[in-house]
Amino acid sequence: FDGCPSVRFVLNTSISFDISLIELLLPLLVGGTVICPPPLTTDPRGFASFVTRHGATHMQGTPSFFRLIEAFALSLPEELEAWCGGEALDGRLARRLIDRFHTVRNFYGPTEATIWCTFHTLSSEALDSVGLPFGGTEVLAPGASAEHPSELILAGHGLAAGYVRPDDDEGRFVELAGYGRAYRTGDLGHVTPDGKVHVAGRIDHQVKVNGYRLELSEIESAVESHPQVRQCVAFLVPDAEEGTSRLAAAYVGDESVSVRELRAHLRRTLPPYAIPKQLHRMEELPLTTAGKVDRQLLRSTVAAEPGALRPGVEAVSQ
Repeated sequence: FDGCPSVRFVLNTSISFDISLIELLLPLLVGGTVICPPPLTTDPRGFASFVTRHGATHMQGTPSFFRLIEAFALSLPEELEAWCGGEALDGRLARRLIDRFHTVRNFYGPTEATIWCTFHTLSSEALDSVGLPFGGTEVLAPGASAEHPSELILAGHGLAAGYVRPDDDEGRFVELAGYGRAYRTGDLGHVTPDGKVHVAGRIDHQVKVNGYRLELSEIESAVESHPQVRQCVAFLVPDAEEGTSRLAAAYVGDESVSVRELRAHLRRTLPPYAIPKQLHRMEELPLTTAGKVDRQLLRSTVAAEPGALRPGVEAVSQ
C-alpha cells in the first residue's frame, strides 16, 4: 500500500479464515479503512451497493467468490483492485477479472505458511503464475519442470509454529538441508529460473479409477472448456460395488447444455476412462464459510442421492 491512508479494504472473508487478517490488519497498519458490507450470499445487491457507496479500493476473494459476483451480475467500481487466492485461478476467469477491474493480483500460500507467501500482478500476457515469493520466503520444487511438476516445499520466516494437535502434522513439517525447517504443501508445481512459482494442482487430487491414474484438475478444465460451462468440480464417490469408486463431476452451466452434448464435448478432449460417469448441473456450487468450494459436501450429497440431488440439479449416469 506504500503507507497510503486512502486504502479502503472490504472485509469480505469470515474471521474463521486466516486471510481475513489481510483485510483487517493491512488497511489499519497504513491508516486506511476497513469496509464491512453485508454478506454477498445473503444480500448480493446490498453488498455491491455498500462496497460502491463507501468507495472501496481493494477487495479480496476466492475464485468461487468472484464467480458469484459474475453470477449475480453485480456492478462494482472499475477502479477496484481485486486480490484473488485460496483456490486455483483458471485462465478464463483471470481474463474476465482483468477486463473488469483496475488491477488483479493472484496470491498463493497455505495457512501453514502464515497466509500468503507469493503474489503475482496479472496481465493478459501473464496468467499462469502465482508470482514471486515474499521476502524471507523460499519456494522449492526439487527436480521439477512444467512437464514433470513435483511437490512444492516452503521454507523461511513465515512458517507456522506447528499444529494445535501435533498428530495433524503427518510429516508435513520437515527439516530440509540448507533451509532448516520447511513445510511440504501437498501442491504440485515448479519454479522457473527467474524464481516465478507455477502451481499445477494437488497431490491428493490425483486419483486412480479402474487402474488409470487421473488428475482431477484436467477433468475440470475439460468440462470448463465448454463455452456454456462456468465452473466444474470433479471428485470420486463410492460405487455400488464395495471398495470401488466412480468418477463424478458437478458443474455450473446454462440449462441449454444437455448432458449428451457435454459428453460429446468431453470425448474430443478426454480418453473414455476419464469422462465422469455422472454429470450434475447445479445452479451454484456449495461454498464453505471460507468461500471455497465445499468438495466434501458435494461428494457426500452425490453419494447419498446419485439419481437426483435436489431441484435445479441434473444428474445422469453413464
